[in-house]
Amino acid sequence: MNAALRATLAVVVTGIAMAALAALSRVPYREPGAGDAVLRLSWRVRGIRVQECRTLTPEELAALPPHMRRPEVCEGRIAPYRLRLRVDGRVLADTLVHAAGAREDRPVYVFREFRVEPGVHRVELRFDREAGGGEGAGEEHERRGEAARSDDERGHDARGVRLRDDARRGRNGGSPAHLELEADVDLEPGDVALITYDPERPALVVRRGAQQP
Repeated sequence: MNAALRATLAVVVTGIAMAALAALSRVPYREPGAGDAVLRLSWRVRGIRVQECRTLTPEELAALPPHMRRPEVCEGRIAPYRLRLRVDGRVLADTLVHAAGAREDRPVYVFREFRVEPGVHRVELRFDREAGGGEGAGEEHERRGEAARSDDERGHDARGVRLRDDARRGRNGGSPAHLELEADVDLEPGDVALITYDPERPALVVRRGAQQP
């Protein structure tokens, strides 16, 4: 191949590449998830303080100084909540939400976002207080939910964890033991549906009208 032919081929290849780049630059770019709507969960509750107590063994008691020997030891913290979210029958969240702070002694905060396609969606949300902090299965929690709430009124939960008297008497700022929401939410592209806690009702509510940033 002589030099003239090589130069001609180089010009042709360069021209084709430039034409392809120009064509690609005119193709509109669509970010993944662009045009979707957002389901946003955002609220806080003060929660209630619980005490988890256990009986010391004779060996543990014997290892303590006489003035520190008590049959039980207790640790206090704010009870966690289990958050369960279904959209159109599909589970999007099933998790335990702990109180803020290293000792879990601050309010319980929820902030989660879920992208969904525009349209009408059936939203089912549960927010149930638990006294224990284990990551047990949500189905087990759901089976025991009613029993736990009944025990709550007697001053302890299904795990035997004690609730402070001020919580049982309603002096904890109205923090609910159970919140539930079932609603059909109609979303346009770019809409944000905010699910939040209204302490005046008290209940979970859906607020519309916000746009994605």
